[in-house]
Amino acid sequence: MKQFILFAATGLLLFACNKEEQNTSGQGPSAIVITLDTPNENAAFDFGEQVSISGSISSVNTIHGYTVKLINLSNQDSVLFLSEVHTHNKTVPFAEVWENNLSDTSSVAVEIIALGNHEGTVSETITRSIVCNGQ
Repeated sequence: MKQFILFAATGLLLFACNKEEQNTSGQGPSAIVITLDTPNENAAFDFGEQVSISGSISSVNTIHGYTVKLINLSNQDSVLFLSEVHTHNKTVPFAEVWENNLSDTSSVAVEIIALGNHEGTVSETITRSIVCNGQ
């Protein structure tokens, strides 16, 4: 009888400790939603002009951080700007500024990556294209 109770208690503990399944499909209990307010798709920025990257990230679960990245698609995908923020909240605003210092006109990807856990296995990404005019 003691063995049965021990076996049942162990099974109950294992069942109770299962982590909640998470997904990034935009549906379900862990959906992460990224709203990118600026810049607009295909916006053009002159040399020396500031590019404002702003918006918010929300989820029914806690967000564990985010990355804002600008990638020069016209120059071997070189990273022009990178900001990695570690935070814990269900709604996280973001606001970054980068000054266009490119000498040649380039296509640039603005990428926002939101992390739903510390391992990075639950995430959502949004990308927007802009044009940075050269000097």
